[in-house]
Amino acid sequence: GSGITVDYARAVSSFNEAVRLGYVDANLNLGKCYQLGHGVSVDLEKAIDCYLKIKSTDDEYTPG
Repeated sequence: GSGITVDYARAVSSFNEAVRLGYVDANLNLGKCYQLGHGVSVDLEKAIDCYLKIKSTDDEYTPG
């Protein structure tokens, strides 16, 4: 909202902690930060790695 300062570096830290604690979906937000350079330098390899972690986890739970 208006007047709210976004602290991307803090967000990245929180997303990393969430991933460490097992919240795989936090990789989506972390990947976006790396892709867009929010709170970190743009790093497309890290962004892709984050996105692939989500995909590999989805595959584990796919009924088959």
